[in-house]
Amino acid sequence: FARAEHASLTHLEVLALLVLALVAAARRPTWTRFALVGVATLGCWLTSGYFGGMAVVTVIAFSAGAAFASPARRAFTLAGGAIGSAIVASGLVAIASYASGTNSGAGFQREADALKPYGLRPIELVIPPPNHLLFDLDGFWRRHMHGSPNLTEITNYLGLLTFALAIVWLVVAIRRRNGTAAVTAGLVGAFVVGFLFALPSPLAG
Repeated sequence: FARAEHASLTHLEVLALLVLALVAAARRPTWTRFALVGVATLGCWLTSGYFGGMAVVTVIAFSAGAAFASPARRAFTLAGGAIGSAIVASGLVAIASYASGTNSGAGFQREADALKPYGLRPIELVIPPPNHLLFDLDGFWRRHMHGSPNLTEITNYLGLLTFALAIVWLVVAIRRRNGTAAVTAGLVGAFVVGFLFALPSPLAG
C-alpha cells in the first residue's frame, strides 16, 4: 500500500521466480531450465523496467558465481545457457518496445543525481521501516533521509529472519558440502553484485 503510486513494484514474485529458475538451472543445467530463466526474465521486464534491469544483472552475477564453483564444462554450459536466455528475452522486449514506441527510451533520460539520495545505506538493511508496529523509528528516519523526499523510496529493511536464514544456509552448505556449492556461490554472487549496484554512486552529484 505504501507503494501504491508504483503498483507494479509490489509484484516481487517475478524476481522470486527468477531466482528459483536460476537455482534449478544450477542444480541441473538443461535447455528446459534455461528456457525458464528466459521466461522469468521476460516476466520481470513486462512487470517493470526496473525489474528487467535487475533480472539481467542477477542472471549474470548468479551465473558467474555458480560457474566459479562448478567444473569447467558444466560452468560453460550454465553461464552460456542462463545468460543467453536472459539476453534473448531482453532482446524480445527491446524489439517490441521500439516497434510500439512504448518506453523506448528505457529510462535513460533519468537524471544521474537521483542515484545519490536513493542509494542504499547499509544500515537501512537492518533498521525496520517507519510506522512499525513495535518500534518507534520515525525520528531516526527523519534524520536519515539523505535528500530523499519520500520515506518509502529509502526503506530497504530485509528482516532479521532473512539474515538468520542466509547465515544458516551458508553454514550448512560449507559444513556438509552436500552438492549445493554452485547454488550457494550463485546466490552469494547475486547478493554481492546487487549490493554494490545499490550503493550511492560516487559519480552522482
